[in-house]
Amino acid sequence: LRGKRIGSKLVQLCLDRMRELNADECVLETEVTNLGALGLYRSMGFVKEKRLHKYYLNGNDAFRLKYLFKLPEGFSNGAGCLGQPAEAWKPELEPA
Repeated sequence: LRGKRIGSKLVQLCLDRMRELNADECVLETEVTNLGALGLYRSMGFVKEKRLHKYYLNGNDAFRLKYLFKLPEGFSNGAGCLGQPAEAWKPELEPA
C-alpha cells in the first residue's frame, strides 16, 4: 500500500477534523527508527518535541511529535513557544 498516499490522506482527515473541533494541537509518538512515519509527519508539519527514552516495550526510543493548529499567544512578537521571556531575577538588597 506504500506510495498510494493512504497514510497522508488519513492523517490529513484527522487533522482536518481536529481543526473543525477547534483543537489547539495534535500530539503523537513514533519510534525513532520508523523513518517512513517520521518523514510523513514532518512533511505534514509536525515537529519533534521530545525524545522518549525506552518508550516501547522492546526498549526502543520514541519521538513525541506535535502539530500546532494555533500558535501560542505572543509567538508572533518573538515570545516563542513558551510565552514571554521572564524578567531577570534580581535579589532585593537588604539594608545593612
